[in-house]
Amino acid sequence: RKIQVKCQAALSIQTNIRAKLARKRVEVCRKEAAEASLLFQNAARQKQAYEVAEQERQEKATKQAEHDAATRIQRVNRGNIGRLKFDKKKQEHEAIEAQHKAATKLQTMERQHRAKLEVDELRKIKREKDDKAATVIRKYWLRFFYRRKFLNLQKELRMHEDSVVVIQRYVRGFVVRSKMWKDAIRAEEQLWAAVELQRCWRGYLGRVRWELEYEKVFSRQDAASRLQRHIRGWLARTRTDRIRKQRARAEFQRARLRFKAAQRIQALARGVRCRNRINAFKQRKLAAVVKIQSIFRGHQLRAR
Repeated sequence: RKIQVKCQAALSIQTNIRAKLARKRVEVCRKEAAEASLLFQNAARQKQAYEVAEQERQEKATKQAEHDAATRIQRVNRGNIGRLKFDKKKQEHEAIEAQHKAATKLQTMERQHRAKLEVDELRKIKREKDDKAATVIRKYWLRFFYRRKFLNLQKELRMHEDSVVVIQRYVRGFVVRSKMWKDAIRAEEQLWAAVELQRCWRGYLGRVRWELEYEKVFSRQDAASRLQRHIRGWLARTRTDRIRKQRARAEFQRARLRFKAAQRIQALARGVRCRNRINAFKQRKLAAVVKIQSIFRGHQLRAR
């Protein structure tokens, strides 16, 4: 409807413009005809009747030519106007068709998208319902299965209540003995750690006293060497320093060897003692396991 209103408005504007242009052309033509007639009248007054007749014929031919020219001009102008109108309407029609196609395409895409979303939502709801149903079925089945298993186990335990009590007694006894054994091992380890700390501390004190005594002896030797150095001179001082260094190096090397030997002996002794203790502990564990197995197998045989 808006397009029709716009087209009518355009047609009305074109009609008014064409009427105004036609009136201007008619006025121009009238002015030209009036001037021509005045010229012809001036010429006719100067000539004879023949010239007047000729003038009339010429006027008639001129009017016919003007009419033909005006007709041709109108025809060409109207053709141009009609072609312009057609091109304009054609462009408007093509634009409307393009808009219609674009709107149709957008609507199709939007409907397709909404349909996909709805289908996905329906599939999701159906999948959730199926999962929930499967979970409920599995829950009831597991409850039935494990309840039946528990009732059977409880029934079997009621049938072998004495055996269960015996097994519990032996297991509790083993747990208590293991705890007592661990406590004894811990106490022994603590005692051994205390003895080891005492040994290390006493060794440290002994080494410190030995170093002090050695320092005293070395100081006395150094004092004697200083006296000899002042008495005997540079040669005696050089000889004394060399001898002192050699002795100190040899003494330090011997002390180092003794210390390493003591460490090696202590390591071997600790290793032997630790291995013996671990082997004894493993033997006791193995004996306990074998005893439990024999008791359990005997119980099984007696139950058969």
